[in-house]
Formats: sequence, C-alpha cells, structure tokens
Amino acid sequence: MKNRAKSMLSVFLVILMMFSVIQTGKIKSSADFSKFYYSVISEEEKTCIITEYDGNATELIVPSQIDGYTVTGIAKYVFCNFSSIESVTIPDTVTRIDRYAFYYCESLTDVNLPDSLTYIGDHVFEQTPFYYTESNWENGLLYIGNHLIEAKTSLSGTYIVKPGTKTIAEGAFGGCNLLERVILPEGVVTIGTSAFSMCESLKSIVIPSSVSGIWDYAFQNCDNLTVYGYSGSYAQTQTEKYGVPFSAMGDTDSDGEINSNDYAMLKEYVTCQRTFTEESRIAADYNGDGTVDAFDIIALDVYLHTQL
Repeated sequence: MKNRAKSMLSVFLVILMMFSVIQTGKIKSSADFSKFYYSVISEEEKTCIITEYDGNATELIVPSQIDGYTVTGIAKYVFCNFSSIESVTIPDTVTRIDRYAFYYCESLTDVNLPDSLTYIGDHVFEQTPFYYTESNWENGLLYIGNHLIEAKTSLSGTYIVKPGTKTIAEGAFGGCNLLERVILPEGVVTIGTSAFSMCESLKSIVIPSSVSGIWDYAFQNCDNLTVYGYSGSYAQTQTEKYGVPFSAMGDTDSDGEINSNDYAMLKEYVTCQRTFTEESRIAADYNGDGTVDAFDIIALDVYLHTQL
C-alpha cells in the first residue's frame, strides 16, 4: 500500500511539474545545454530568454543560442543563490538581465558583461563577493565594464559618470537623497527603472543625446529635479511625458530658444565678462563634460550654424 501511495504521489508530482512548465512557458533545452530552461520571446525572430538553471558549474558560460533560438535575456532569480558559481560570462546576444538574477551567489568573484546590454535589473549582483570588492567601486559608484550598477546612498554634491558608460542600472542611484547634480556622458543608452528614484535633493541631471531608453519611475519622487538635455531629443520627449521639468542645453538665458543671444552670453561667461546662475551654467556646458569653456563655444557655434 505504501509503495502504491508513493507511486501515485510521484505521478502527481510529475504531472504538477509538467503543468508548471506549460503554465510558465518554460522549455527544457536539448542535450547540449540540458541544464538550461528557456521561454520563447519571438518565434518569428527566433529569440528566447533563460528562465531556469539546474546545473552546478563553477565557471558559468551563458549560451548565445539554444535549440536554434538566440538568447537575448536572463529572467529574474535564474541563478540566485547558486553557491557553486565562481565566474560568469554572458554573450553579446544578451541585451537584458532582470533583477536578482545572480543575487547571493556567494562564490561569485568574476563577472564578464557584454556591451550589448541595455538593461540591468535591481540587485542583480548584490550579496556576492564581487559586489563587495572595493576595487570595483569608483568614487562611490559600482561599475561592471561599461555598466553603472549601483551608487552608495551616501553620495552627495555633484557626480560625473565616467566616459564610456552605456547603461544606468535599475535603481542605481535610488535613495541617494544627498545627491544634487549628475552629469551623464555621451554614449549612455538607457536609464533603468527607478534609477534616480527618491533622490530628494537632486536638482539637475544632464542627459546626452545618445540616450534612447528611459524606463518608468526613473525620476520618481525627485521633486526638485530639472532635466537638462538637447532640444528635440528623446530625453526631452520622455521627461516631459513623465512631468519632469526640462531645460535645453545651450539655452543660457532660459527663454526656451537657443540663439545668438545664448552664444553671446556663453562667450562673455568664458571670458569672465559675465556671471551665471547655477542653472545657466549647467545649460552653458553644451558638450556636457562638466566644464564651461571654449569647447562649449565651438560646439554651440556648430549647432547654430546647422540651424541656418
């Protein structure tokens, strides 16, 4: 009787597992990648995301293709709490890693991320040895390759994100309530969900023309914030959509237009014939490098001539 009951229980569990896989759309990969499960994103484009892993690799190499599908993402929690993983390499087909994907991998010390990433979720590498290694932090900011993962909440004053940065991860500056000004360099592509949420003292952020993705709640509860960007840019469209005040770079007199008067004021400021308010000084930094100088005069002059 016990054996029969045990057999029935086993059958029930198998059916339950099959039902779970069907319900979530997970597919177990073929023999070559038998430890990975995935969900198809687009049958037409033959793309998928990894949704589960049941291996024990120490040097984890995420495949770029499984069963003829290109791997473009890693779902949340996939590798969470895998103590065996010491290093991870992610292929350049992957554009998105969701939150907690590698959370609490207690042996993880080496991470290789591709430039292809355009979105990194919250707490992806938190509670790993890699995350807490001081050499990975630069002036209070945690970078992995070209991706800014997190900022220490104790940050204050003005911060210029380092050149070459491509992604501002989800929640990266969240809760930095002493932070006042941030300059993002040209080349940044995406600003993640809640990236600057709860930055209560944040007064300005300069967003370059390269940004093509600003996710929901990026500036939630930033009540004192004005976004500075380029006229007609994606940044202007999105920040106005979210109800955040926007000011155009180059508009030094704050009249809503960029013209010869702004150019004249910029030249006077650079040659010490005029003083600027903080707002005008930010707008005058036309090339967004954190300094108002002759290079801004040249850049603004080029812009004005292209409008003729």
